[in-house]
Amino acid sequence: MTIYQRIDDEAGRSEAAVATNGARSWRRMIWVDEGEADAAAKVAVWSAQPGLYAYPARPLAESFVVMEGEADCRIAGGDVRRIGPGDIVNVPVNAPISLEVLKPFRKFAMVVPKA
Repeated sequence: MTIYQRIDDEAGRSEAAVATNGARSWRRMIWVDEGEADAAAKVAVWSAQPGLYAYPARPLAESFVVMEGEADCRIAGGDVRRIGPGDIVNVPVNAPISLEVLKPFRKFAMVVPKA
């Protein structure tokens, strides 16, 4: 059995997206499915400083649980929704998403490529 604790986020993390204001984010991979790198399902913890993180439409689906922080979330041009701890967000395949992180943010995410 493997147990990940919050302190584990500091070890083995890699830099991820950079916000439009230069703020940074990091991810720590928890699990990657076997197979081709572009077709593998992935589970990770993502943490970010306040800023705007915009992602174009991607050929994958993502579901995540907000663990801490607060952000304004917009998926596929829809309404902006404020999300925070305990909220679950589903991003469909080929849907662009933007997160305006308002308070230091952490999410537990699972990404599944288009089948």
